[in-house]
Amino acid sequence: VSATSFTTHAAFDLAERYESADQLEPGDLVMISKDADRQILRTNADEAIAIGVISTKAGFTLGANASGTFPVALAGRVPTKVTTMGGAIQRGDALMASTIPGVAQKATVAGQIIGYALENYEGDDNGLVEVFIQPGLWIPQTGLDAMANAPATGSGMGSGPARQGFAKVTTGGSRVSIKYTSILAYPVPQVTAMGNVSGGWWLENVSDVGFDIVMDTIQPIDIQFAWQVSPAQTGIMQYHSDGTYGQLDPLTGQLIENPEVDSEEPVIEAPVVEESAPEVIIEGE
Repeated sequence: VSATSFTTHAAFDLAERYESADQLEPGDLVMISKDADRQILRTNADEAIAIGVISTKAGFTLGANASGTFPVALAGRVPTKVTTMGGAIQRGDALMASTIPGVAQKATVAGQIIGYALENYEGDDNGLVEVFIQPGLWIPQTGLDAMANAPATGSGMGSGPARQGFAKVTTGGSRVSIKYTSILAYPVPQVTAMGNVSGGWWLENVSDVGFDIVMDTIQPIDIQFAWQVSPAQTGIMQYHSDGTYGQLDPLTGQLIENPEVDSEEPVIEAPVVEESAPEVIIEGE
């Protein structure tokens, strides 16, 4: 079967069906479940990474209409549950998850958004606005300005604040993902295992919005990690294991200067004093 065009006049989004343990409703903001493969849940925190919105009436849906599955709008525009807890919503505002399960709010800090409002909303209660779906990382204009104007040298931290928390790998697991709102700078992570990790472990996918802790073997017990991520600092000398050192660009993590210093003690030479010829006196007869 082939088609050259497909037109719908009553719906405006492309959706795909996913399983969920929640009884989801049209307009709900959803995220990936960490408890089961290929399943979704309502967003449950303002730092949740929303992947889509439950479609009200999709123009085109991928996947079978099976029991326990819900159509997630992945592209196009879709009515979305919103709250004004982040401020009144204006057309064009970026929207991200709120602390209300399944409800979006106006984005005011850097982080993962679901898309952009196509309507204004100023109501006191939760409501619905049409949203242009475009999940991705969003940085407020003030943050962009700070990043663009960040000096190559100076003092103090990078553009954003540090993040910290705990991550748990449950029995039978070997990986955990940590996500947070952007620190607006090159990340400097510190991770401590608060238990006896079986085998080796390391970090992957380190970025300004998160990283993964990965173990090379399945863990026989629960393991908890404490972590902190700080933005790269300027004005402090950074020393690398390859012998290079200098100040760090807080946005790229690259050295921005590498002064050469002679490690040998300087040799101070005595001044040269020119000797004058002896004076010859000729006495007269």
